[in-house]
Amino acid sequence: IKSKAYKNTYLKQCNKFIKNFNTNSKVDYSLSDFLSDKHIQIRESIAEWRDAIRLAAQPLLEDQFIEKRYVERMIRAVEEFGNYMVILPEIAFVHAGIDDGVNQQCVSMLILKNPVVFGNKHQELIRNIVVIAVKKREDDIILKLAKILENPENRNKLYQDNITVSEILNLKYEVTL
Repeated sequence: IKSKAYKNTYLKQCNKFIKNFNTNSKVDYSLSDFLSDKHIQIRESIAEWRDAIRLAAQPLLEDQFIEKRYVERMIRAVEEFGNYMVILPEIAFVHAGIDDGVNQQCVSMLILKNPVVFGNKHQELIRNIVVIAVKKREDDIILKLAKILENPENRNKLYQDNITVSEILNLKYEVTL
């Protein structure tokens, strides 16, 4: 019961935070503004959440946008602080500090058709791992990504069996005035 109450309270706080976020830049944007097709992976499943983070970060390591220590620091952050990175259902926005091996601002995404049990405390089922590496603390990229992915239609598209990388890149956040 305690775990369920924690989860519900935490998700309500995250949703309120995301909804109150105001982008002072352009009013509509898509995932293609933040990541490239070679940084998106779609897999059937993975056995362990640490391996999911490593796999999600692999394209960024290959391009030398981040260092191996950044990946290990993301894993340690989940082990130490829990699932604070899960701000939307089934989506983990994993990251580490700006001084933990970021060579270039970047984002990657791993889509799992079957969820993985994520974290040590207050475990969650996760189907999407978004790796975010920024060079400035005040960067709001995580909130912009969350705005796109909080849309239930966008999340439903991510869960389709035949989703393509192109369709993922075209997921948008739009404000109708």
